[in-house]
Amino acid sequence: MVKKKGRPDIEELKKEVKMDEHQIPIEELMDRYNSDIDRGLTTAEAEKKLNRDGRNELSPPKTTPNWIKFCKNLFGGFAMLLWIGAILCVIAYGVDYVNIEHPSRDNIAHVYRDGQMIELETGKLVVGDVVEIKGGDRIPADIRIIQAASFKVDNSSLTGESEPQSRSPECDRTAVGRIAGLASDLESGMTPIAREIEHFIHLITGVAVFLGVTFFIIAFLLGYHWLTAVVFLIGIIVANVPEGLIATVTVCLTLTAKRMASKNCLVKNLEAVETLGSTSTICSDKTGTLTQNRMTVSHMWYDKTIVTCDTTENGERHYDLSIRSKTEDALLRCAALCNRAKFKPGQAKVSILKRECSGDASEIALLKFCESNFGRVEEFR
Repeated sequence: MVKKKGRPDIEELKKEVKMDEHQIPIEELMDRYNSDIDRGLTTAEAEKKLNRDGRNELSPPKTTPNWIKFCKNLFGGFAMLLWIGAILCVIAYGVDYVNIEHPSRDNIAHVYRDGQMIELETGKLVVGDVVEIKGGDRIPADIRIIQAASFKVDNSSLTGESEPQSRSPECDRTAVGRIAGLASDLESGMTPIAREIEHFIHLITGVAVFLGVTFFIIAFLLGYHWLTAVVFLIGIIVANVPEGLIATVTVCLTLTAKRMASKNCLVKNLEAVETLGSTSTICSDKTGTLTQNRMTVSHMWYDKTIVTCDTTENGERHYDLSIRSKTEDALLRCAALCNRAKFKPGQAKVSILKRECSGDASEIALLKFCESNFGRVEEFR
């Protein structure tokens, strides 16, 4: 297999990683990385490892340079005939690129350095750092668990598993970077709309050149000056160019993508919008791949009766306490108290079902249901 220049080798990423960090004793692991289980790394040692190994960040996937895209559009298709317009587009693109807002990268991890826990940017983590993870935190790197109690992680964004997976000091080490490398190296061919536009460009270009050359020869044979014949040639060719084709197609696809974004469907490639209309079946291997890993209480069963619950976005009706049975009251009380999920602060004015929470997905569903139908769960606890 020929490896493309500058691209990672897929076979290398698929090979099994040989490591023993998850098998050796903790003391030997600490000695190997010159770390301490109680005090962590010293600042000097951390800086040394950071300079040696680099930052704890994933390399962004390689993209086609903008100047190559510019050259392809400048010297191909209709852009050859409209190069003045292309230059104006490049100037507008340059202004837009300068003013674009880049997403923030202020992810913070809690690390033990010099015997004290500090907040550190995840990009500055090094091998041997002792990290503390709490409920609701993001895992900042591939880590070895030293001590944990009922520790579960949400891998739905990586594996599609909707249920949180248990982790313990005896678990295997993850490899987030390898999964990201495999996912970002996928290749895709031309979309149907791209092939149709390319075919249309070739067809119209051929017709325009044929008509232009024909009228150039006719004008020359009729005795017109050669410069006048050239003007006929250029005028007919330019007149046959649909200048608004690219702009019209782009605007239509952008408006469609914007409407899909309002339905929580993010379109990364505008050309993919055209093919979505012919999609009849979507096959997925796991739950969570196409969902948000959000659960909602739909039914309750008590007193040998199945009760249907309100699952709408605005379903925040409170039941009348006077008509609620003792069994239902006990069920809601257990769901509220035997629950470790919590609402994140500062969301008093946000709809209950739209509030952000920390905890297990099923417990979050119970928490929101109890908050809607039982009252303020935090005060009741």
